[in-house]
Amino acid sequence: MGQSELEQWLRKVERAASRKEVFELLDQFRPLAWTDQQRAAMAHTYVRVLEKLKDDAGPIETAAASSEAADGPVWYEKM
Repeated sequence: MGQSELEQWLRKVERAASRKEVFELLDQFRPLAWTDQQRAAMAHTYVRVLEKLKDDAGPIETAAASSEAADGPVWYEKM
């Protein structure tokens, strides 16, 4: 892949309107044959874009935060 093709991808990511759009573009970008340097350039670009975009997905809930805590003592209280 050439430098001009990389620049087109970088511009697409920079113009993304949401985090979801950035991640969709990355899913298309990843399988292509890029050098490590080109992948690094994309990584720097999309991280900057993600920092600028508001979180459109809302707060992320982890499985532990969304589930009820297990009853009973924790492992160190059993000792």
